[in-house]
Amino acid sequence: AVEFIFLQGEKMLDEECKVSNSTTNRCYALASIIVAVCPLLVSSALSIHNNAYTILVGLLFLLLMAACWILVSIMKPRYGYGIGKDPKTMVELPVMRHYKETGFRFYPYYFLTEIQMRIEETEKDNVRRNKLFSIALYIVVLSICLFVPSALFFIY
Repeated sequence: AVEFIFLQGEKMLDEECKVSNSTTNRCYALASIIVAVCPLLVSSALSIHNNAYTILVGLLFLLLMAACWILVSIMKPRYGYGIGKDPKTMVELPVMRHYKETGFRFYPYYFLTEIQMRIEETEKDNVRRNKLFSIALYIVVLSICLFVPSALFFIY
């Protein structure tokens, strides 16, 4: 029964890691879109000689840089990520000594609590990262949606 619970915990942690990887990949995709749009903005501001348009491009550029800042905070390396872990870091030495002295046989309990803590930490981190990604996505989409009609107004 303990092995089944441990295997289910490993599956859950693996799923949380996949969600985390998915969020990171989406962040890279959104960052690459921003990087592709920024040179277009600069070149259009230089080719259209209108002060109001240049100010509009500058505001959009600042919004996109704010979204990039959020994305970079999401994509930075995280602690406690992954399935494997060094056994020395999982169980404290006093616990190991107690285990040896008393002959305590339910040692997998410590592994179960460790994997549960890692699942909870990863899940909490995924929720936070997904909220930040949503904010960055809304900033990018809304700023571009507001920019395009405004740019057309200044061009024509």
